[in-house]
Amino acid sequence: TGARMTLPAEAETLRRSPWLAAQPADFAQALLDAAQWREIDIGTTFNIGGDAAGGIWGLARGQVDVASAVSAPDTPLGDIYLPGQWAGIGPIFGQTRAGDCVARLPSLIAQLPRVRLLALLEAHPAWWQCIGALAVALTFRYGGAAGDLLIRDPRRRVVAVLLRLGNCRWNDPEAPVSIVFTQDQIAAAANLSRHPAGAILRDLEACGLLAIGYRSLTIRDAAALRAIADGG
Repeated sequence: TGARMTLPAEAETLRRSPWLAAQPADFAQALLDAAQWREIDIGTTFNIGGDAAGGIWGLARGQVDVASAVSAPDTPLGDIYLPGQWAGIGPIFGQTRAGDCVARLPSLIAQLPRVRLLALLEAHPAWWQCIGALAVALTFRYGGAAGDLLIRDPRRRVVAVLLRLGNCRWNDPEAPVSIVFTQDQIAAAANLSRHPAGAILRDLEACGLLAIGYRSLTIRDAAALRAIADGG
């Protein structure tokens, strides 16, 4: 057998992601070894909604904005991906991509071309269950997002959206999570006007749960915010 390629240090971010960490170690290693590692410049669109080609990808560094390609053209930016998140499952199952992905920050992705991934799955049919687990995780994420947008109380709804964007709606991060997202974008994503959303965010900051920066927000206490979102 040939020597194993040297993976970038950021590969460990993807290996420790909730989905991949829960899969067999040999699958995780094979996936990372087969990946094409791509540096994505800020502002570059690298995943186009409606495309039926390509494979899955994981974000190892940076931030990616996700705009829906299955809703109205003027739908506001509704999601972002942070390091450790995987996406792009549609073409593997013969479906098209559901969103446009744009690098908000200089980013590094691990991209699994469809042909490479299908070759791995043909050689190891049991690994289809791992891919199915990713599909379920993404369904859970977006099903939860739809549910959160039905929360009638504006404060709870803003908090729920903020937690999902920070990838900690259903888990506690090890450290504060910062996202490049403006107050206006949070307002739009939570289906609110600017002023009430801004007042909610400033109140959360006064409570020590959130830090507001220049075009950025930092989640300081995900557990406390989750209690608010869930009505506690």
